[in-house]
Amino acid sequence: MSKTAIILIGVVVLISIALFFNNFSITGYQVASTTTGSVCSTPENRVGIGTTTPSVNLEVVQNGAIKVGRALLSSGGDYAHLANNEYYTGSAWVGTAPGALIQLAGQQINFFRHDGRGGHTASMSITPGRVDITGSLWVNGRQIA
Repeated sequence: MSKTAIILIGVVVLISIALFFNNFSITGYQVASTTTGSVCSTPENRVGIGTTTPSVNLEVVQNGAIKVGRALLSSGGDYAHLANNEYYTGSAWVGTAPGALIQLAGQQINFFRHDGRGGHTASMSITPGRVDITGSLWVNGRQIA
């Protein structure tokens, strides 16, 4: 048997073993696959969660969430959400307790209070040239509107 054939068989065996254990490396890419997605690190030190082709240092597939303590960053379509105790899956809100939510939508910033069960109450919206406030406006501890 030729040296090339032995190397080829060895590579096929290694890939088969790696795929069996759902963890493999091909030319510097490290990928761990699970039944719910994958985590990938590239030779450029980029990490992808739910994607094997991250385009920035850390990329999470859309409708995923990143949690830091009680803060959650999620994305649904053209929106980005930063909230405590709640995140958006792309089709539904998942919450654990009441909190606050900031939504970035194009050139608009929306502020909400949430009840932890998907219910939201708008409190302020900022758009170019306009600020809309629901409720009272307080400045330096004094109500002015």
